[in-house]
Amino acid sequence: MIISKEVEIRVDNSKLKFYNKLGYKNIKQGDTISLPIKYLSINSMCLVEIECDYCKKIFKRRFGEYNRNISNEDGKFCCKKCTPIRYSRTCLKK
Repeated sequence: MIISKEVEIRVDNSKLKFYNKLGYKNIKQGDTISLPIKYLSINSMCLVEIECDYCKKIFKRRFGEYNRNISNEDGKFCCKKCTPIRYSRTCLKK
């Protein structure tokens, strides 16, 4: 589960128009803005705080990595320590 509600992003030219449409006025390339998570692209490289669905440990991961991991059958995200637990549950379901 994602804990972060917003992330700090440095503005680049490729997304400047997108940020202006969201209401961020008078920004230029290189500025840092606080952007809600819902506006991040699916494969974003931004770090977000995530809670492991098994042991409840909080850690940081890339948003794109989170989306790839959560798209599995069970829809849960796990830390490296809990990977064997998730693997065994997936095998039992199959």
